[in-house]
Amino acid sequence: MSQLRHAEDVLRIVDGFAIRAEELLPNYPSLFSGQSGLSLLYSNLYLFTKQKQYQNKCIDILEQSIRSLDDGKAGCSLANGVAGVGWLIKYLLKKKVLSDSDKKVLDDFDDILVESLKIDSLKDNNHYDLLFGLIGKGVYFLEEYPNSKSEPLTIIFEKLKSLSVETEHGTLWYDYLGKEERNETEAYFNLGLAHGLPSIIIFLSKISKIDVHHLECKNLLKSLIHYLQKQMLSNDISKFPSSSKSQQPSRLAWCYGDIGVALAFIYAARVLEDDKLMNNAREIALQSSYRNLSNSYIKSESSGLIENGVCHGSIGLVYLFSNLHDYFGDKEFLKAREYWLLNSFNKNEKLISRNYIFESNDWVENGTLLSGYCGMGISLLNYHNKECDGLNRPLLIW
Repeated sequence: MSQLRHAEDVLRIVDGFAIRAEELLPNYPSLFSGQSGLSLLYSNLYLFTKQKQYQNKCIDILEQSIRSLDDGKAGCSLANGVAGVGWLIKYLLKKKVLSDSDKKVLDDFDDILVESLKIDSLKDNNHYDLLFGLIGKGVYFLEEYPNSKSEPLTIIFEKLKSLSVETEHGTLWYDYLGKEERNETEAYFNLGLAHGLPSIIIFLSKISKIDVHHLECKNLLKSLIHYLQKQMLSNDISKFPSSSKSQQPSRLAWCYGDIGVALAFIYAARVLEDDKLMNNAREIALQSSYRNLSNSYIKSESSGLIENGVCHGSIGLVYLFSNLHDYFGDKEFLKAREYWLLNSFNKNEKLISRNYIFESNDWVENGTLLSGYCGMGISLLNYHNKECDGLNRPLLIW
């Protein structure tokens, strides 16, 4: 296991991840579950090694993804469509993987996404979430932060505001996407970063910093923070449930649970200049760092398999705790990072549970950015080289 602390051994493992991901991934342009995620992994391999072969592979796959968008079937979301591929192009330009002469292709992406926002603002579309909705499109337009264009972000804000509801706790947002997917009769408030209120907090914090509805954003942030703090649980496992309809501890993960809330509180505390809220974020993150296999819900009780992916797995936690240490500096975050790394690999540097996720009532191997080898590879590269930060922006981590 100590071998993973050597860059050359990590490179060997991640190179193997990339090869296996190529075998598993569909020929689909998706950032979170297709070829664009693989292009992102190769870009981070290039940043890690400066080897031209990885840069060439990254660009070849990106070009295939762009061509795959031409049939219009992918849609415009961050997870699966135009916003995700467009964000990837901006990231590669920023990292100098692409040359400045490639910027012109973004004109088409801007036009398509602005038009999609105008359509969103007119039709009865209540999907605001990061993966498939408004906030994901916002990630694309925020990539130039702090020089982001204000017009599309204003359109997103106004549509987002129109989807809110007034409650006794203030202005909040129901999780309509989750309600539809589960055929539930009542909407509820989602407390997870992937689909819920923490993602709204981070988005509002970001646009507030560039003076898009600054005062209104601050008031909405206060309302959201007040509500979330009212949902805190009194147990030693997690401080928050997954949603307003639950009082059970949430899993330890990126998609749901305390870490997502902690990240949201960090963003809001900066905007509100609230030291007490920042301390609250640190306390939440620290409690998460003490959790283990017995109370994280990462290891299946029936099969004994450990999920590894970024969304809700052990190697995703390596990335999250590493970044929390960079921000707060507490040694507990380093200890947690090492714990989850040790519980991902055996002594022969093989994944303890290979890379299986529970999907469609079965355990299947996964190559994607969100749940499989692509995201896991970037997490391990980031362990050694902070320039390998391909997960930060699309997952709202920093």
